[in-house]
Amino acid sequence: MTSKRIGLPGLGARLRDARKAAHMTQEGVARAVGVSWMTVHRWEHEQRTINENKLEQISDLYGKPVRWFLTIQEGDLDEPNEATEIARRIYHRVSNAPEKYHAMIEKVLDDMIAGLK
Repeated sequence: MTSKRIGLPGLGARLRDARKAAHMTQEGVARAVGVSWMTVHRWEHEQRTINENKLEQISDLYGKPVRWFLTIQEGDLDEPNEATEIARRIYHRVSNAPEKYHAMIEKVLDDMIAGLK
């Protein structure tokens, strides 16, 4: 059974704040939960959704209830505009793609964004 992927406004900041409060590095968290440090970085910058099993591991690691990470707070939501609407549509298409394609999609998006700079 596959677990769900979670992404919501403010989750990245709460992951980062909890990690810093636990006096851990991204590398240390990555080793503890079995992912790369870049994956932890992307979770914290809301560039990638997090698997619910990994969120449970991080919750235990940081000593915070899962509910704390999933609570939307005032200021987490950006005012809607054309760019956020486009990003939302892309996010939904990517998150609904089969997981075996996620790395390829991420690489393509990274290359596209790098080409815009």
